[in-house]
Amino acid sequence: NSRNADRVPAYQRLDLSATFAGRTVPGRRYQSEIVLSVYNVLGRKNPFSLYTRQNEFNAAQTEAVKYAVIGGAIPAFTWNFKF
Repeated sequence: NSRNADRVPAYQRLDLSATFAGRTVPGRRYQSEIVLSVYNVLGRKNPFSLYTRQNEFNAAQTEAVKYAVIGGAIPAFTWNFKF
């Protein structure tokens, strides 16, 4: 049975992240850290999802219509607090 058996093709992605912890100050009730991240550093245009539709000539078959592609690096900044 091939129903729900389709898969998105395999892809490669490189994510990098660096965490910078703040100074620990005696008496302070919280700690903070900054996280800088870059997703998809290599900038590959990987398939993200595959949309399918029913074939208009054969209702038992489905066909791929479109890929949604994520291309390019995506930077991210996070500031974490620990109480």
